[in-house]
Amino acid sequence: MHRRPAPARSARPGLAGIRRALRRRRRALAMLALLLAAMALLPSLAPAEARTAPVVVAARDLPTGHELVEGDLRMVDVPAVLLPVRALASDEEAVGRRLAAPLPEGSALTSTQLRDGAVALSADQALLAIPVDTALVRHLTPGSRIDLVVPGTDAATPRTIGATAVEIDETAGERAFPETSGAGAGGSASTVIVVAVEREDAPAIAHATREGWVVAVPVG
Repeated sequence: MHRRPAPARSARPGLAGIRRALRRRRRALAMLALLLAAMALLPSLAPAEARTAPVVVAARDLPTGHELVEGDLRMVDVPAVLLPVRALASDEEAVGRRLAAPLPEGSALTSTQLRDGAVALSADQALLAIPVDTALVRHLTPGSRIDLVVPGTDAATPRTIGATAVEIDETAGERAFPETSGAGAGGSASTVIVVAVEREDAPAIAHATREGWVVAVPVG
């Protein structure tokens, strides 16, 4: 009795084998996708106090009105919960601008602490150097409005002239002129700043400065 020979098996895998291989590959890809998603979520799942963020801080003590350069600033990571409102994450916005207030070493820099350094002058304005009480200088920045009180036509009628701070002495408190009257009257120290005034008012202010009788009062 003769047996019928078994049909030869194809060298190519059957359809069932291909399907099994595809299922295994799909499961591996799905597991890889889940792993990547979990890794992406890990930072947000960390406790709030453990998360950090980059912030710009002062590399040294910086005075009011100082024009910032790269060496004045450095980057640090701080806990996100301690990040000040409007804190800068890059020094690009700060370099070339001036500080509106003193910035101690290590303090975070915010956008509200910056002011543009340049003060535009018109053809009708002149620049003058005047003494200002050192305690007041610390609160002035380029662009600050100041009233200058000088003698009027008679001693009993002082005159008030508006001015704009242009350049603030960054060594305020270190270079003082206690002998100056007016802003430094009563022996209080004064520091020289540069202001812009109307050209027609410049002679009166210059004369009052030479005589030692000029008082600067911040506006606003």
